[in-house]
Amino acid sequence: MEIIQHIDRWLATGAEYETGLQIYLKHGPSTFLKEYFATSRSSFVVSKLKKELLKLREEQGAATPPPRENIEAPPAAAAKPKEEPTAVVQCKQRLKDLLPIISTMHNDLWHAKTDQEREKLAAQLVAKSQQRAELWHMLDKWEKTGIEPGIPTAERLIASRAQIIAAASPHEIAQRLLTVRSQISKAHKSMEEAGTDEKREKYLVKWQALKGELELLLKAKDELPKS
Repeated sequence: MEIIQHIDRWLATGAEYETGLQIYLKHGPSTFLKEYFATSRSSFVVSKLKKELLKLREEQGAATPPPRENIEAPPAAAAKPKEEPTAVVQCKQRLKDLLPIISTMHNDLWHAKTDQEREKLAAQLVAKSQQRAELWHMLDKWEKTGIEPGIPTAERLIASRAQIIAAASPHEIAQRLLTVRSQISKAHKSMEEAGTDEKREKYLVKWQALKGELELLLKAKDELPKS
């Protein structure tokens, strides 16, 4: 009954997303959806969270209909062309491609045998989840404003650094390897200590880009001629 009361109070007081998220994180049955709701923001995700909480309410044996949401009707969505732009189609396809990858990572994380393996998988999972969250954000922005999706920030940064590394000398690669790991640690610490979602997202993107750069540097080092 306590869960039903929490959900009813949430509906009656505005159905604010963060409050609903906390209810689902505490009482929801799906680990995948908890991670999904915590890392994504779009009109679709908001609707999905509401549906899952209403479903949870029914499963708890609610005997009365849910209270009417005490919110104003949302503004009408911006008109969209009949045929979706190529950038939107590609963005949606990238989201579809990420879902099985993230699902597999969750399963691998659950069955990981060592802390080192779990830590590596957790870092990869966070990066993929943030990429998905950014893709959802771009789609949501397109729905509201008509601005087409672009390349996720971390991927764009990694691509530019790949060009720099491709032209770097062996000495420059070695020097960069000496500093990039400490920068990764600093970015991760800043992300954990960030006081706002905006700052946390900023450092998360930086951390992802640095991790991608490290992988490129290690690959470039391995491909250097052996003396």
